[in-house]
Amino acid sequence: MTMSLRELFIRCTWPDLLVVTVCIMTVLIYAAKSVSRLSRISLSRILSEPEKSRNVRCTAVVLLMAMAVIGAATFRIETYSAAILRGMYDPATPFWEMREKIPVTPVQSRLPDDRSGKLIIYFRFGCGDCEAVYPELSERLDGQEVYYISTRSVKGRELLDAYPVPETPSALYVYPDGNGYATVQLYKPGEDGNPELDLENLEYILGLKTQLELEQKKSGMTHGHAGKKYGIMKT
Repeated sequence: MTMSLRELFIRCTWPDLLVVTVCIMTVLIYAAKSVSRLSRISLSRILSEPEKSRNVRCTAVVLLMAMAVIGAATFRIETYSAAILRGMYDPATPFWEMREKIPVTPVQSRLPDDRSGKLIIYFRFGCGDCEAVYPELSERLDGQEVYYISTRSVKGRELLDAYPVPETPSALYVYPDGNGYATVQLYKPGEDGNPELDLENLEYILGLKTQLELEQKKSGMTHGHAGKKYGIMKT
């Protein structure tokens, strides 16, 4: 199940936030003391007196350290947030593994309640086959109305109950009348044994979508049998 941002801060980043808080408080204390001293003493006098010069240097070092920690914590929080938006469901996923998977994983879409006529791509965070086909898939679907849904999310589980597929990545097209659907698997083994985008299946589902939309516009009638849900699976 996909983590929420609230769970992210509770489970994953509280050590970072604690360190940041301590550093900020330390910097503020040192800064307050330094400002108090500087308001009474000229800069030339500070630099000429070893003890006061040392205090200023210590304050500068603490400030730089705090900025580094804040930057690292922000980087980590942004990474976890980006992974969550892409369907990351396991908080134990190594940090650098998340960094590697984020560029090759789509952001999960907000799917409307009415799924009629919608093209949906099932994916899973950490799925090697999904990562292998995503760059080319996203390029070929550019300009299309498409929804990416993680199978480990609440919405994804609901969709799988209604429109099951055996593997990810897969494409689902719900017919314009909502009474039928078709699914295809979107990867196949390449000549080198590595997964690649199944262009034949992708073209099939896109062609079916175009055909049914045109038929509906021309005839004003819906495709399929009223009150009966059926599915077509092409692999």
